[in-house]
Amino acid sequence: MKKNKIIMIFIFVLFSVVNVNASCNKYSEEELNYIINNSNPKDLDLSCSKGSIFTQDYLESIEASLKDIMNNEPGISPRYYVDPVLDITPIQQEKSNYCGPANVKMVLQYLNGSSLSQINYANSMGTASNGTGVEQVLNELNKYSPKRYQKVNYISQDTFKSIIDNNIANNKPIILHAQTKSLTKYNGHATGHYLTVRGHSLRLPSITVDNVHYVDSNNQNYGNGSTFGYQYDNFSNVYETISGWRYVIY
Repeated sequence: MKKNKIIMIFIFVLFSVVNVNASCNKYSEEELNYIINNSNPKDLDLSCSKGSIFTQDYLESIEASLKDIMNNEPGISPRYYVDPVLDITPIQQEKSNYCGPANVKMVLQYLNGSSLSQINYANSMGTASNGTGVEQVLNELNKYSPKRYQKVNYISQDTFKSIIDNNIANNKPIILHAQTKSLTKYNGHATGHYLTVRGHSLRLPSITVDNVHYVDSNNQNYGNGSTFGYQYDNFSNVYETISGWRYVIY
């Protein structure tokens, strides 16, 4: 078991570095130095001829080791490596227009270990019958959060993936200013809504983002079960919720 844990830890570091780089010049100097100084030279391909600094034989041996671990550990899918997800407590919104206050409360409860009431946040943010503005959500987070938040829109899939990577690694939940039509749980139902992202999973062997894990404050059933609580959907569906002018608060 100790050997398995060591392999899994190394695989996590390996995947974090290799991800989608196409050639060695796309590694940072810090990454290159770390890999070279901590690897067996026979395992390295400094030309990155296959898109990775590691040799194909070495990558295949790591994948074989991972498959062996998965085959001997119950409850682990042989096709997926899951990033850590943040242990955010789901909070149901108290009113139909309270998704903003509920998501702010979830994030601050996670970051601070305590939070105010939804109505307190709603009053502070000026939540109206049609919901809460993005700028108000951002300001409320920065009023109470120990971590500084900012917002962005019109981002690429790669940028969205990087935001998730960086925030989750730093224990910092993300709030999406989403449009729900593309989400499986919403079954085509389109509405403006806030969602809190708590992690994502990576699919082997291509090491691409497969699913995004999020928390939903809304408790409705649009034909695919309750929307409330811990949910996940494929990356493209979640990305679609914020494509265009909609915002990521991170």
